[in-house]
Amino acid sequence: MKQDLIIILDLGSTQNTVIAREIRDLGVYSEIHPHDITATELKAFEKIYLEAGETREVTLMLEREAFMYYDETSHSFKVDAGSYMLMLAKNTEEIVDVTEIEFEI
Repeated sequence: MKQDLIIILDLGSTQNTVIAREIRDLGVYSEIHPHDITATELKAFEKIYLEAGETREVTLMLEREAFMYYDETSHSFKVDAGSYMLMLAKNTEEIVDVTEIEFEI
């Protein structure tokens, strides 16, 4: 099962590890990556800039490929048909919104 992830781009700030620790304290996994991470590695992420204390609304457009996994039996990427619940949460205990999507083969 995939877990939530926030990526912090390292642009030289001395606060990167502090920010990552605070995000993890909220129950969300975070990683610090170099500023030259490839677009493929950032699939489905939108670039935003936040100042301390600032909030912003972000929309993630998820194409079918975002839900694919590699099936070793067929040696191809696939998405299983069925219903999937997408949850938006402030942390692991505070779910803000839930929506259901359906994949058909």
